[in-house]
Amino acid sequence: MLVVISDLHFQDTKNDAIYDESKPFIPADRNVPTDAFKKVFDDIMITAKDNDAKELIIVLAGDIFDLNRSQKWFEGDVRPYGDSKDRGWKPLIQHILKDIIESNDDTFKLFKKTALQTLENGGQIVFEYLPGNHDRLINLDGDLRKSVRTELLGRLDQSDAEFDHVYRSNKYGVLIRHGHEYDQYNFAGNIPQEGEFKVDPADYARAPLGDYVTIDIAVGLAYEYRKLNEKEIKSGEHPFQSIYSKLLEFDDLRPQSDLIDFLQAKTTAGVDVWKQITPAADTVVKRALESKFLRTKLGMLGKVIPLVKWILLRLPTKLLPTKFIIKHISTMHSDGPEPWQYVLREKELGGDTRRYVAAGHTHSPTVEFLRHHDADGKEFFFFDTGTWRQQIRKCRDCQDSATFARAKALTYVAFYSSDEDRKNMTGNKGYSFDYWSGFTKKEGTI
Repeated sequence: MLVVISDLHFQDTKNDAIYDESKPFIPADRNVPTDAFKKVFDDIMITAKDNDAKELIIVLAGDIFDLNRSQKWFEGDVRPYGDSKDRGWKPLIQHILKDIIESNDDTFKLFKKTALQTLENGGQIVFEYLPGNHDRLINLDGDLRKSVRTELLGRLDQSDAEFDHVYRSNKYGVLIRHGHEYDQYNFAGNIPQEGEFKVDPADYARAPLGDYVTIDIAVGLAYEYRKLNEKEIKSGEHPFQSIYSKLLEFDDLRPQSDLIDFLQAKTTAGVDVWKQITPAADTVVKRALESKFLRTKLGMLGKVIPLVKWILLRLPTKLLPTKFIIKHISTMHSDGPEPWQYVLREKELGGDTRRYVAAGHTHSPTVEFLRHHDADGKEFFFFDTGTWRQQIRKCRDCQDSATFARAKALTYVAFYSSDEDRKNMTGNKGYSFDYWSGFTKKEGTI
């Protein structure tokens, strides 16, 4: 039995919290709670037993650690941009990874405990890990790779070997990626728009545009706002706490083009939110205009977002409409093919051994029915494994102003080999799968 989950985005939220007399005054714990993993792992174990699984492989398919989403980046000028061989960021990343592990201590203990268990029939339980775009840097350093093997995967071998970016299994008929390979903003290499889908493995090490957007736009706005208003945030003065909390939730907003409406939503009613955050936004835009990395990346994007690209590359800072630039830089998205359209061009999808492709990255869980072969009855599917993070979306019933609601998401897909899945009653046993995706909401104070 093979299970795929992705996009857990474990963060060092301790650096987002604002402390007053050593106590967290503004809590910022957005990580997936340990209980969620315990319940799902228990359910997976029961399913493995019911289907007489000889093994349990749990593939953590990228963006497990969110190394970009940390205010630690603003303690200096180091960034993970440019030449990937430059290790100036290593001490900072080690600190961020340490803080992530401490912020999720109980969860990582559960992962290690699970990895050391066996199934009731003695079958092994193994965690596999693929780096995504938000934990890209893990694969660039041996010490970081060792830490992940020890703290996340429960490995005792202390290997510092590089992690693979693709997981293939003939036994389960599946190919697994993180999925940023299908996204030109979050994969730095060339993504073929026609013909066989194939990327250069060396490009996984390079920094994509999305790194800048996450660190210097999303995290940068929260950091600069906090720096300018920490006294007011601590005092509880309206609306400073609300605005800061919302800036911390940027990554969970879908689509992120709703950023301005989200900031202005009802918890800050009667306040000109943009006026409140303009000083912080001005700093973020000024830094963007001075970024050689950002200008280079925009210059490589061809016809994508031509107006924003032209403004950033040509106009002087004083003529830039800050609100316009913040909104559009932070919400860049490709107008290219959907992930499933790239999947159809995967060379390994087909034949007798590869029927399924699974990938996450988008935070939008779905199952795509790709094709059916009448001659032999074979069917091919693509699974978007979504995220386990909270999602914030605009409500449909918006009258004079937008409102937003929150719910936690959870998605995973389980694949069975030909000697598993006893519930399959179709006769000749081939590949099979179960796909589970849903939302949960526990009412409380927002």
